[in-house]
Amino acid sequence: MDQPIAQEDTFPEIPDVGRAASSISFERTVDRRLVHRHSLSEVFLTDSTRLGRDRFGIGVQWPRWHLLYDGYAGYYDGHLVAETIRQISICIAHRYLKVPFEQKFLLSEMSLELVPEAGWRETASTNVVVVVSTEVRFRNGLLSRLDAASAFYVGGELVARGSSVAQLVAPRVYRRLRRNARSLRAAAEPRPALPRVPSQPERNTVLDDSSPVPFLVVDTHHPVFFDHPLDHVPGMLLFVAAQQAAQRAAGFDRSRIVAMGGTFEQPIELWDPVRFLAVPTDAGQGRPRMQPWSVEVLVHSTVRARIQLILEFPDPVVTPFPEA
Repeated sequence: MDQPIAQEDTFPEIPDVGRAASSISFERTVDRRLVHRHSLSEVFLTDSTRLGRDRFGIGVQWPRWHLLYDGYAGYYDGHLVAETIRQISICIAHRYLKVPFEQKFLLSEMSLELVPEAGWRETASTNVVVVVSTEVRFRNGLLSRLDAASAFYVGGELVARGSSVAQLVAPRVYRRLRRNARSLRAAAEPRPALPRVPSQPERNTVLDDSSPVPFLVVDTHHPVFFDHPLDHVPGMLLFVAAQQAAQRAAGFDRSRIVAMGGTFEQPIELWDPVRFLAVPTDAGQGRPRMQPWSVEVLVHSTVRARIQLILEFPDPVVTPFPEA
């Protein structure tokens, strides 16, 4: 994926939003098993309905404030959209495509873009209606791939679009794919107690900035990234780290995601030395307020994931010199 912003015809306007809105409830969350979450506070989906053979309506309620996805300048965080896209594909697979819970999901692609003119902010209604169009592939009678394109509406207004590609494999095949069985054992072992509970800023800063190319810090106690034990580095952690790497390279500590996309080659081990190389893709125009970035996720010298971002940075603060 060379550009995270989707083309016009990639996400056609879906006319089912009214029918979806009238068919779903926002009164409670879905079963947490349907979205692979342990904590109820991390379940964003409230309901779902089938609109057609390959089309679905999803109810979503985003929190007004979140431990990790805290937004910027009054806007919802783009990572909140990404996590919702992840939950949507898993929910559809389990509830409607009868994928067993022991099946393994491998995220290979994800992209999203926010609609700039929508101006959606945290003070708006948090009830979100999502209309999802899917394509599926089967192998030996079992679902092997699920593509999902989602359109997000708040108050009937389109606010975001996104897509994902998930590969599904049986547990025995997954174990064969994972050459290092130590990861599988580590996920099943109880995590030792933390000697000191880090502060929220410490926990949410996921890069070690002590070197020119920052390294990933993997905190397996993080209540969001590791809501439940995992045997690999989660994709959401890589997305957040990529944004922080681009911010660091740009000289800012905050930014707003306008668009984001990523391709993931294979699972990254929990102890792999993961580095992030962030490069502006339009560096010839200086440092505009909104800028595209390309981030390579490296293990040793091998690229394991590529992430593209369009970030909006704060306006430069100009401090006038005092008069003599």
